[in-house]
Amino acid sequence: MLNVSNKKGFQTVLLGVLFSIAVLAGCSNQAGKTSTQYQGIQYSQPEVALRDNARAICSHAGGMPALAIQLNGAQIPVCQLANGKRCDERALLQGSCASI
Repeated sequence: MLNVSNKKGFQTVLLGVLFSIAVLAGCSNQAGKTSTQYQGIQYSQPEVALRDNARAICSHAGGMPALAIQLNGAQIPVCQLANGKRCDERALLQGSCASI
């Protein structure tokens, strides 16, 4: 048994036991359970409704189809060019949207 009259030694042993319990609790298998719950989450790109010929022009200009969100919350399909410029479908089809 421990000699309780030696308070400093008892406190050291008690702290050692508490520290060991904390380390073992931190090494439990709970982390494996939390990582599996995120496997089902998938992120997808929203469907951009550019017509095929506008999509081809956008791709040829080095852009990619995107959605522009207007102030009223409406989402408008646009071509997002590498330089940051956005062109709507009408501008793409009329040829009034230059990539430079």
